[in-house]
Amino acid sequence: MKYFSSDLHFYDEGLIKYCDRPFSSVDEMHRKIIDNFRDKVNGNGEIYILGDIAGRNVADLEKKDYTQIFDQMGINNPNTPFHLILGNHDTLQIQDYTDMGFVSVKRIAHIRLGKLETMLTHDPCMVQPKNTLALCGHIHTLFDHICNVQRNTLTINVCLETRDYTPVSEDEIISLIKNTAWVEPAS
Repeated sequence: MKYFSSDLHFYDEGLIKYCDRPFSSVDEMHRKIIDNFRDKVNGNGEIYILGDIAGRNVADLEKKDYTQIFDQMGINNPNTPFHLILGNHDTLQIQDYTDMGFVSVKRIAHIRLGKLETMLTHDPCMVQPKNTLALCGHIHTLFDHICNVQRNTLTINVCLETRDYTPVSEDEIISLIKNTAWVEPAS
C-alpha cells in the first residue's frame, strides 16, 4: 500500500499559527504527526512525502533534527520505504535526505496508483498534462481536490491540514476519485 502526505513543517512554530494548526507547540504537533503515521501505516507501506518536511526555519536545523523524527516514523524499517518529492522549503543537499533514510529524492515523480499513471509534485502549479491525475502539496487548505473538466485533469491535495494530519492511502485516493467529475483515461 502506498501512502501520501505533504507539508509536515516539522519545527515550524510559525506555521502552527499561520495555518491555524490545532497544536499548542511543535512537540505536540510532532507527536500527533508521528502517531498518525505509525497508526495508519502500521510498519508496512511505501511513504511519499510531497515536500516541505520543515519550514522557513530550515537554516536552523541539522540532519539529526529530522532524523530523530523520521526514525520514529519508521524511515529505517525496510518495509516502509520513504520517498521525498522536494518542496520549496526542502533546501538541504539531496545526499542529506538520502542520509536520513529517503530511498529517493526528486522534484517530480510519476508512479502507478492502481492502474493510473500519477504525477507527484509539491506545487500544483506545475504543468499537468491532459487526462492525468496528480497528487500535490504546498497549498495547505486552499482546496481538497480540483478537477479541470476541459483538460480532464484531477489534482488531489495531500497536505496534512486537509487530511486530519494523517497520511492518505492509495485506496482513499481511488475512493476520492470516484466522487469527482474526472473521467479516468482509457488504459
